[in-house]
Parts: sequence; C-alpha cells; structure tokens
Amino acid sequence: IPIDEELPDEESGRRNKDILYYQWVPFILLFQAFLFYFPRIVWRTLNVKSGIDLVNLVDAAVKYEQVEQYESRDRIMSYLIINIERYISARAHLIRHRIDKQYSWTRRFFHLFFFCSNRHYGNYLVIVYFLVKLLWLVNALAQLFLLNAILGNDYYLFGFEVIEKLFKNQRWTENRHFPKVTYWYV
Repeated sequence: IPIDEELPDEESGRRNKDILYYQWVPFILLFQAFLFYFPRIVWRTLNVKSGIDLVNLVDAAVKYEQVEQYESRDRIMSYLIINIERYISARAHLIRHRIDKQYSWTRRFFHLFFFCSNRHYGNYLVIVYFLVKLLWLVNALAQLFLLNAILGNDYYLFGFEVIEKLFKNQRWTENRHFPKVTYWYV
C-alpha cells in the first residue's frame, strides 16, 4: 500500500491489498542464480572442445609468477612451452591431413554460422570467448526485464529515478518500490 493511502480497517480490505509474490522470491532468486551460472557452463563445455587445457595452462602461469626458485620457474615455463607448442603443431598437422568425416551437430552449427571459426583455424577460443561474453550481456539485460515483468512496471527505471531525485534535491530514500515504513496487523 503506498504511504499516502489509508490503511483499511476490515480484514477483507487488507486481504485485497496483500502482496502475494513474497513466497516465490527464493525460487526466483535460485532461477536467476542458475541463469547467471549458465554462461560459465557454456564456456566450460565449449572450452574443453578446443583441444587445449586452458585451466591447467592458466594455473601453471599463475604458479610461474608466484615461484621464486629458478629451477621451478624454468620447469613451469618448459611445461607451458611444450603444451602450447604441442597444440600448435597438432593443429598444423590436422590442417595438412584433414580427413572428411561426419561432423556432430555442434560442429555443423559452428561451421554454418561461423564459417571461419574452427579449432583448426586457431580462432575457435576467441569466437567462443566473445560468444560467452555476449551471452553474459544478454543474460543480464534479460534478467532486468524478467524482474520488471515479475515485480511490476517501472522497476527498470528505478536507478534513473534515484539519480533524477538527487539532481532535483529531492528525498530519494522514499519511493514506491522500496518502502521504509511498514504496518503489521496483530
């Protein structure tokens, strides 16, 4: 109930003004958490198909920066060089000796929409990286509109309303979306 409206005294009048979505908040938040985790799942799934273990290489590079002993640093650097060289030489070998075979549906999808995207061309990870970043952006914007649809109208403009009130030297802490005063019937 907005702060400028009268509170109804009868039970039936109060029931008509109840907010009924509070019980769904944990489920909505859980669904949103999954939606924010989804791009990570996509990245992990497509990253594995690149032919290089990026997680392992990044961990080795971080260890390289942290280790102070020369022998350990040299061994880690050799490991990094060998793995990157192995990836590059395997890619070159596959390009020279390409064998036609039946492609999976995911590979056909990438060939259809990203004709130059292929781990054999060397740009697979770059394309996947930008696709996942685009997925993060679309996900964030879609969730703003999803919350607006669930909570009611004008929530996506809440931040702009606060900034507008600040520029007009109005009290921005009182608003219709997040009331500071509540009333509890006992």
